[in-house]
Amino acid sequence: MTTTDLMFIGRLGPPALAAGVLALNLYMPFFIFAIGYLSAIAPIAARERGRMAHSVRAVRASVRQGFWATAVFSLISLLALFQGETLLVWLGQDPALAAEAGAYLRWLMWSLPAQMGYVTLRSFFAALERPMAALIAIAVGFLVNVAANYAFVFGRLGAPEMAVPGS
Repeated sequence: MTTTDLMFIGRLGPPALAAGVLALNLYMPFFIFAIGYLSAIAPIAARERGRMAHSVRAVRASVRQGFWATAVFSLISLLALFQGETLLVWLGQDPALAAEAGAYLRWLMWSLPAQMGYVTLRSFFAALERPMAALIAIAVGFLVNVAANYAFVFGRLGAPEMAVPGS
């Protein structure tokens, strides 16, 4: 989905693409870290399922802990990502470019809790040996992402033109 976002942003020109990439470079470490620790849910939940003779209750407890971890890490991440523009200026980026990247990041950061929730649920379905639900969810999400990019980046389908933040 990130590649799709950048493809749409790139059509706006080099400054817009630079702003999008800067914002994503601040966002991705938080996302990658979250994937790393939330991926541990799948083996923990699978172990519980095997130990409890296919009990879903034990698996749910593991997943519930994943949602608690998602909530805590989301709060910390959102507080940090909200300051993206300031951080980019401190790192020596052009203030206009940092402002555009910050505007994009203030929209993008709200996807982190949802993405972390998806990783948690994907682990749950993997432990239950039902990966098709996660596959369908990501396929639908990809299609919605393409349509939303088209609508909000360029102001099509009755949506407002938002340029980079629209992605």
